[in-house]
Amino acid sequence: ILGEPLFWGPIVIHYLETTAHMTLSDIYRMESVALLVLFFLDVIFGSLADQIGYRKTILWGRALLIAQMIGNCFLAAPWMAWTTNFIWVAGFAL
Repeated sequence: ILGEPLFWGPIVIHYLETTAHMTLSDIYRMESVALLVLFFLDVIFGSLADQIGYRKTILWGRALLIAQMIGNCFLAAPWMAWTTNFIWVAGFAL
């Protein structure tokens, strides 16, 4: 249950509002752009996985997800939230 987005959603929204000083509409805008980018990167990184190997692709993706988690610890502005969100997009797509 702790890995489910429905559990973390309200916590992440509150965290972004208080630390990154984003409004709810900014957060939803950021998430919608990130999901659109994820839609396209998923196909591109899938073909990349065919070329360089699935193991390397998964390792790079996990490394980016860890970098995103560490980056979220230091949020202070909206641009930092956008940056860490797109690091998450790349890591999740890999």
